Amino acid sequence: MAKDKAKADDKSKPDDKAKEADGKASSGSGKKLLIIGLAAGLLAGGGIAAAYFLFLAPQKKVVAAVETPPPPPAPENTTFVKVDRVSAPLVHEGQVLGYVLLDLSLEVKGNANELLVAQRLPALKAAFLKEVTRAPIGKEGEPLIIDFDALTNRLRQAANQELGKAAILRVLVTQSTRV
Repeated sequence: MAKDKAKADDKSKPDDKAKEADGKASSGSGKKLLIIGLAAGLLAGGGIAAAYFLFLAPQKKVVAAVETPPPPPAPENTTFVKVDRVSAPLVHEGQVLGYVLLDLSLEVKGNANELLVAQRLPALKAAFLKEVTRAPIGKEGEPLIIDFDALTNRLRQAANQELGKAAILRVLVTQSTRV
């Protein structure tokens, strides 16, 4: 019986070896097919992407050049004088709704005007305070929103009137804080 079993084992061994050889061969060819398939997929995907960018991507439209006038020249030798913390009330129908702290910059032309503004800064701040309390600074119908264009024009006119000449080119509100 042991001999029969040994013979059976000998007969099964070649079959096992054949199966192992077939398994190695099939797994090796499977890896090759997998690599070839991945490479083909990458090439196909790259080709599709290239075709998209060449043919389907939005094309830049060429627009004829339109002559625009050159921007107006900036005033020469302008400087800014900083004005800190001008308090302005937010008023609606005679009632004060709150206050706003404004930081301003005054654009002046030339060194002489800069010195004049720096020397007269306390008088300018007083003129600004008179102007912001004379009339509301809020937009019509929305008193809590500052009308910056109208406010800066009013402050520029008040400053130039205080100085006696048009030394202030622009008034810029650099910061506003509601308190």
